[in-house]
Amino acid sequence: MANYKILSLDGGGARGYITTLWLQELEKRLGKPLYEVFDLIVGTSTGSIIASGISSGLSANEIVELYENFTDKIFEQGPMRWWDKLKRTFTQGIDSPKYSGDNLEKVFRIAYGSLKFGKLGVDTLITSYDLRDSKPLIFKSFDPRFKKIPVWEIVKASSSAPIYFPAHILRFDNEVLPLIDGGVVANNPSMVGIVEGYRILSEQNNTTPFKDIVLASFGTGEKRESISAEKADKLGLIGWIKPISDILFDGAMDSVDYMAKNFLGENHYRFQTELKYGSENLDNGTPENLDDLAKDAREYLTNSGSEKMDRLIKSLS
Repeated sequence: MANYKILSLDGGGARGYITTLWLQELEKRLGKPLYEVFDLIVGTSTGSIIASGISSGLSANEIVELYENFTDKIFEQGPMRWWDKLKRTFTQGIDSPKYSGDNLEKVFRIAYGSLKFGKLGVDTLITSYDLRDSKPLIFKSFDPRFKKIPVWEIVKASSSAPIYFPAHILRFDNEVLPLIDGGVVANNPSMVGIVEGYRILSEQNNTTPFKDIVLASFGTGEKRESISAEKADKLGLIGWIKPISDILFDGAMDSVDYMAKNFLGENHYRFQTELKYGSENLDNGTPENLDDLAKDAREYLTNSGSEKMDRLIKSLS
């Protein structure tokens, strides 16, 4: 029986609402808070919001409410967004991010207050990317370097998606780091968690303990576009702009899932669904779209997801 339990949470913007609903069901079936179940939680972008919420002691219900109450505030639409964008053209130029990031920070400050990263109740990993040194930056709640950084700052760094938000400027240890969304590193952070879990268990037991790890990996829904042979033969610079982004992200996520499955075998549990109702757009946080994302989440649970969740619970017990 696996004895080291890892929860991995994908990026995906507003689609993270799907993850929260699945975790709500998982917590309900377990009959105990998720922070009492997992030994390590790893999150990217919207997954970092959920990961830090769980590790700080929030229930799954409270995290669902966080998304329902604030997603449309983070991705504000209508006249106010366009007015904000117009004002920023005078300070940032025409090619400024879609959103200022102010609402992102406000929501995270409300959610986490002054809580420091090292005070989280569960070992937590959050992914980001350091533009200054052009390399991934993995925040570890148990690493002395990061313990005194406010949780809201680390989550904002992991959620500052290029195009949508400006980079988060983090100042610590006499350094000034421009950080962006962890999704450019590991939108599915499962292997980040597995490698860290392997390291921890190896140091504790002096073994090679993949058989001792169970992974619960939660996606945020996906919508794949099929490209015919005829169309692919004709795609050029303009035609590839949208599909190449989807292919790179989806391909990377699938390759991570492939590796995780081969490392862990039956101890690997991946929850992911095709989007039939909800929008694939990261910044569609309207109540109407959240309702559609909820349809996708619940439909998945009525099919293959429910049986898989039952098997996961047996592994977690």
